[in-house]
Amino acid sequence: MRGLLHDTSELIEGAVVVGALLVVIGHAESSDDTRVVLTALGVLGIYWLTHAYAHALSATLTHRRRLFGLLFTAIRHDSTILLGGVPALAVFAVLLALGAAFSTAVVSGLWATILFLTAVGFYAGYRIGLRGWRLGVEALLAGSAGAFMLLLKTFLH
Repeated sequence: MRGLLHDTSELIEGAVVVGALLVVIGHAESSDDTRVVLTALGVLGIYWLTHAYAHALSATLTHRRRLFGLLFTAIRHDSTILLGGVPALAVFAVLLALGAAFSTAVVSGLWATILFLTAVGFYAGYRIGLRGWRLGVEALLAGSAGAFMLLLKTFLH
């Protein structure tokens, strides 16, 4: 995770985007699991490119440079968003491939998001010197965004 520390916010964004997507798709049973997984990948990809585009276009105003070069730099820099979405999306896709019920795969993907965000919070808290119950609270607080998505899915269903 050391090499990813400069892109941590993008890593977290990717996890949150996939978690939110799982909440939305969790309400529609699908007979075509492959299509749902590809759609989820597509949404994550679109979010990544939109994020990079917004950063690059904004940078043209502050750095007075052409969009062309800035766009490719932003795309490369923000690719961590894709990595952040992998844990939940992988859990979701693997469970569907193994024949799990659609709703089970969705909830499991959301739990993967919660665990991922909690782990990031634990690691961050540990790095700043938190120990004991304070470290636990920090980790749980970081995972709360994922827990909120799980609650939202539960209440909307």
